[in-house]
Formats: sequence, C-alpha cells, structure tokens
Amino acid sequence: FYASTPNEPLAGLAKTLFNETAKVPSFANVFPELDHNELQGFDGHAPELLERLVAVFIEDPADDARIKRRSALTRSLLEGRGVRTAGIALPEGSRADAFIALWQTARIAARSLAATAGVNSDATPLIEDFKRRL
Repeated sequence: FYASTPNEPLAGLAKTLFNETAKVPSFANVFPELDHNELQGFDGHAPELLERLVAVFIEDPADDARIKRRSALTRSLLEGRGVRTAGIALPEGSRADAFIALWQTARIAARSLAATAGVNSDATPLIEDFKRRL
C-alpha cells in the first residue's frame, strides 16, 4: 500500500487488514521515501514473484502535485515490470471521511480475498500459536 506521507496511517491500516484478515504478506510505504529505496526492489531478477504482487496506491485529491506525479510514475514503472496495480481513491472532505472510506474499502477487499482463498478471515491461528510458544 503506497500513500503520501499524510496518509501513512491509512496505508498502515490497509496493510494490517490484509495481513490479519486475508492472511497475506502486505507492506506499506510512503512517497517520496519509497522511490529512494523500495522501488529498486522491483528491478527484478524474480519476474515470477513480481507477477504475483499487487501494488495498491492510495489516491488523495488533496495530495501535492509533486506526490501525484511521483505516484503516477511509480505506478507506470511497476506495471512495466509486470506488477499489477490498483488504486483506492479517497473522497474529498475531512480526514475522518478518508479514514472511514479507506477502512471500508480495505476491509471488504481483505474479506473477499480471504473468502476466495477459503480462509477464515476472523481466525488468527499463527498469532495464537506464537503466543502459546512465547
């Protein structure tokens, strides 16, 4: 999940929902920092891995034009390397509106992914096993 720095908490929330609900590895980062290091990880020697990834861009109409340009360019470069991309458009308005919209969208998507994979979205067996062993 990629977002502008002001939307870092939203990217983190989406990441957490996908980790715990859909049971898939998920990561979050922010512009411009991700273009200084993380981007290089996609210059792939592992095209079979890149084909399995989906980079989700959190799009905020309030973002600075320079961040919007970075986001569009990053998305284009990733797609050119075989990475699927998607966008979550935040509504104009308050931060609360943005939070609720992102939470609902990510929660529905994570639950749908879990259902498609036949995974119980509410269970956390690995976390429970970890706690027992701790």
